[in-house]
Amino acid sequence: MSECMGITVNRIDFLGRRLVVDRQLVTPWRWTPYLSSPKSDCSNRVVPLPSDIVDLLAKHLAERGLTAANGEDFVFVGVAGKPLRRGNVGDAMRRAVAKSDISREAVWHDFRHRYASLLIRERMDVVAVRHMLGHSSAPLAGRRRSGATRRGI
Repeated sequence: MSECMGITVNRIDFLGRRLVVDRQLVTPWRWTPYLSSPKSDCSNRVVPLPSDIVDLLAKHLAERGLTAANGEDFVFVGVAGKPLRRGNVGDAMRRAVAKSDISREAVWHDFRHRYASLLIRERMDVVAVRHMLGHSSAPLAGRRRSGATRRGI
């Protein structure tokens, strides 16, 4: 979640359809959020983006009035335009799950699990999936992806 919250405009390569993941937003309780390096060196990566996601991101930035000139602005912000916090994202996720037919057990990290499962299902090499998720080992990526299918997400 912290990697998503830390995405700034300049980390999205719209023409190359990829996202640079090289930092995360740390949101200490009662302290000002700040950007930091990811948990480990293998968490630094470039993730390919499907064209429909690129289109959605472009639309989102346009609605916020952001352009390449706003490179260090966060892509996703709270209602007041301030950086997101884990609790706010978690609350929004719980509300969305409650309104849907998704399993009540769904949590934010299930998006990563589902993404890995879909990549594996499309016959992507497990090592490539490991790199895209920022995992340190392929077996870990393989174990992580099983949770999404087990929960039916």
